[in-house]
Amino acid sequence: MNIAIALFCLALIGSIWMVTMQRVRYEKAKTIAAVTRANSNLAIAFEEHTVRTFTGIDQSLQFLKQEYEREGAKLDLPKLIASGVIDRSIYASVGVIDERGDIVLAALTPFKSTNLADREYFKVQRQGTQEIYIGQVLKGRLSGKWGIPVSRRINKPDGSFGGVVFASVDPAYFSNFYQQTDLGEQGLVVLVGLDGITRARRSGQKGSFGEDMRRSDVLLKQPPDGIGNSASAGTLDGVPRFHSFRRLKQYPLIVSVGVSQAEALAPFYKNERQYYLVAGLASVFIVVFAGWLMIALSRQRSAQERLLYQANYDGLTQLPNRVLYYDRLKHALSHAKRRKWTAGVMFIDLDGFKSVNDRLGHEFGDQLLGQVAQRLRQCVRASDTIGRLGGDEFAIILSELAKAADSAVVAQKVIDALAKPFQLDHSEAIVTASIGIATYPTDSEDAGQLVKNADTAMLRAKALGKNNYQFYTAEMNERAVERQELDIDLRLALERQEFELMFQPKASLTSGEITGCEALLRWRHPSRGILAPAAFIPVLEDSGLIVPVGEWAINAACRQIRAWQQAGLAAVPIAVNLSAKQFQHQDITAIVDKAVREFGIDEYFFEVEITESAAMQNAEDAIVTLRQLKAHGVSIAIDDFGTGYSSLAYLKRFPIDFLKLDRTFVTGLPSDPDDVSITRAVITMAHSLHLKVIAEGVETKEQLAFLAAQGCDEMQGFYFSRPLPADECTQFLRERHTLSLPDEKDQARLPTLG
Repeated sequence: MNIAIALFCLALIGSIWMVTMQRVRYEKAKTIAAVTRANSNLAIAFEEHTVRTFTGIDQSLQFLKQEYEREGAKLDLPKLIASGVIDRSIYASVGVIDERGDIVLAALTPFKSTNLADREYFKVQRQGTQEIYIGQVLKGRLSGKWGIPVSRRINKPDGSFGGVVFASVDPAYFSNFYQQTDLGEQGLVVLVGLDGITRARRSGQKGSFGEDMRRSDVLLKQPPDGIGNSASAGTLDGVPRFHSFRRLKQYPLIVSVGVSQAEALAPFYKNERQYYLVAGLASVFIVVFAGWLMIALSRQRSAQERLLYQANYDGLTQLPNRVLYYDRLKHALSHAKRRKWTAGVMFIDLDGFKSVNDRLGHEFGDQLLGQVAQRLRQCVRASDTIGRLGGDEFAIILSELAKAADSAVVAQKVIDALAKPFQLDHSEAIVTASIGIATYPTDSEDAGQLVKNADTAMLRAKALGKNNYQFYTAEMNERAVERQELDIDLRLALERQEFELMFQPKASLTSGEITGCEALLRWRHPSRGILAPAAFIPVLEDSGLIVPVGEWAINAACRQIRAWQQAGLAAVPIAVNLSAKQFQHQDITAIVDKAVREFGIDEYFFEVEITESAAMQNAEDAIVTLRQLKAHGVSIAIDDFGTGYSSLAYLKRFPIDFLKLDRTFVTGLPSDPDDVSITRAVITMAHSLHLKVIAEGVETKEQLAFLAAQGCDEMQGFYFSRPLPADECTQFLRERHTLSLPDEKDQARLPTLG
């Protein structure tokens, strides 16, 4: 639209200026034509004046010639002039020269004997011409005045040369014609001979004569009839003028009248400026109006585009929103159907985003989502589409796949890209991605169903420990329904008191005595029986119920400690696992402190276990929280050590007491060289940091012997005791069970693995 408006305005402005220029050219031509006509009329008048003057002079000279030829030297010239026969007003001098060149008669000037044989007009007349001769301006020897010499030949009775009758005419007589006309301050009248020398010239108030005009247009551009007009700069003063000139038929002279171009065109230039001013103002108005119109239209278009953008794009990440995503997905599936291609849908959910949002605030959560969007863009092709469906959920359309398995490559790229820590101003956050993949046409040909299937696959990825991708299978629908039912039941479980704690004793590898118990959460489902944590903890975390359930577990553990003390048993510490969400809860220290005080137990008997990955989600905040717990006398253990993402630089800053060696490294002992090396390294490192090591999942005598030989401090596992209900654990403590430690023979039978 703007281009059309601009082109229309340019065309309109162009038309205005074209009309203006045509009008200006017309006015100028009209003015020049009027000046030329006026000049031509003045040139005619000047011509008539000049012809009339020289005709009168010639008549006077011929009369004087006849009188002299009849009377000779006896002629009384002064008396003749005084009688009025000759108009003395135009002459500087009048006289007669004999055949030798001597002046014999003179009037209008004192007489003295003078020879004028060297004068050009004398020479021309002596050569035999019978015509009037008009020479170049000379200074008279008798009068001392400048004048135009005009002469005629005197013949003797036999026709031979008898002398010359001459008259000297004042040049001003001709140039004064200027004063009788309106030629302006730089106007010009010129009387010039055919020899190119001026006889009389006046420009403004200055009169002159004798100039060389042989290079002027007046002589160089003479048409055959001797009448013409020109526009040129004067050869003498450089002033541009309009000239009109006429060659006299009767005499060898040219008259020229000129007016200054600047003066002659002054009225035109005034009108021209007005024309240009009007055209300029009109152009400015058009430009301003067009600009205003384009701005108004641009704003309207921008507003429409902004509304359209807001309706189709997520304002935070600038990614397509749910509406646009589904629209593009439908187009992609239609395209894939025509080309018989495979297309993929990836549903991405951020693991740990809610804890970042709760811990750092929504501003940092928004920063994180923006950075996630940037990393996702780097993982896909330009032909693919990334959308934000809401919250921390993203989806990707993978078009033109050669085979369904190709989407796994992209999924792994996404997982790797999002696994790196995010820098949020002065804070660091770690999130991972659980990804579900559904493909067209295998899993569905409907856009909505594909996304739903990918969502189901994503939930499966979360259930399998998060930070992985899963392809959709039909069985997942059954799991999704089961998970939904589980979520509903969990929301009622706490209210119905369906949760309970089981306790697994820990023993010293030095004394064999019980050193404590780990509290393990179980759910006594009304129809499914007792469920292990792996079956419901992920659902608790996703729903946010983990916080109130975790608080219940803390209170239940403290209640059990008090029960043992009241039963007269030698109470042992109970370790309670804190989830990542629970640990990041800003009131966790207050919750623990309140429970300890409410049940009146010593903080020594309450221990906290937190996984390595949970502690590293925000290490700096973790350090602060751990120090607060430590300040209240709570012992702290890092659970599942070696399976998460940690930094030794942070590990030495954590105020912890125990490292729990994960069961995945214990299982292969003592035969697996890798497990042996890792176990030795963890024990050595922990002891160098003054930490105790607790081995989890000890199930064989050989494992126990190896761990004892390596200096491991404590153990926990089925070899000593399975997790026990509260009453059984109470009996276990009452009976003072101890761990049977390996002897030297058991350790001697261990394989040597270097």
